[in-house]
Amino acid sequence: PAAPAPPVPAPAAVDRRAPAPPLMAGTCTIKLVGPDLPFDGLKCTLELTSNVGQLRAAAFAQLPSPSDGATPPRLEQLRVIHQGRFLPDDKFIKDLKVDEGGTLAMHLVIKSPEAKKPDVPVTGDEKQAKCGCAIC
Repeated sequence: PAAPAPPVPAPAAVDRRAPAPPLMAGTCTIKLVGPDLPFDGLKCTLELTSNVGQLRAAAFAQLPSPSDGATPPRLEQLRVIHQGRFLPDDKFIKDLKVDEGGTLAMHLVIKSPEAKKPDVPVTGDEKQAKCGCAIC
């Protein structure tokens, strides 16, 4: 007579509360172009989990110092534009729908330092009409 088949081991219990293993973050290349850049553009390679603030910092690190003695821009002056909108620092690169290993073009502009607003005395009657018409 034939020997009985060995018993099949029971599947291991799966703990559904255990966190999923972390996914490997992919990278992408972002080409920054703009009228304020003194050269053809910048290329930054970042992880998709990076945010726009990290992109600005990477671009700032690549900016050359001005050769004409002008004041170099500060990090706070750099603005990133994608699809016609200024991007906030906390926006993630992956939210911009770029493929892993892909290249995305954005604009980088240097915001001029804000001029101080003149001190306007506050009278406290802002709700009062400014002219004599019935609309105001």
